[in-house]
Amino acid sequence: MVSLKEAQEKISRYQVLGEKLKMYDNRRQLLSARIAEVEMCQSTLSEVEENKETIVPIGGGVFIKAVIKDSDKMIYMISRDTAVEMDKEKIKENMQKNKKTLEEALNMIENDMMKIQEEMMKLEPEIRSFIEKQQSG
Repeated sequence: MVSLKEAQEKISRYQVLGEKLKMYDNRRQLLSARIAEVEMCQSTLSEVEENKETIVPIGGGVFIKAVIKDSDKMIYMISRDTAVEMDKEKIKENMQKNKKTLEEALNMIENDMMKIQEEMMKLEPEIRSFIEKQQSG
């Protein structure tokens, strides 16, 4: 029979795992959104052509129509505060690497989530059994 202290530890562990699962789910959603953003950008890159009109954001939710002069050189954000000029092919390579890194991180998070869910499923019957015994006795 499970002691009160053991049951409390299992319940506490279950709650911690539940919070961890929520945190991982939030990360999973963010990574999925970033992957979708990269995929959309990859698709758009293939459509960029010289002398083609496009819409360019200038900030604050405002956009301006512009004509592309040079479709081979673009500005690429390499960090939050740093941008560099790169050719389109190099950007495509970087985006593919970025996507692969994001997908690997997503895969690791999903694997961790499965492990947490498995541990929670093991704890559930033990906790339920203890609660039922407490209610009947």
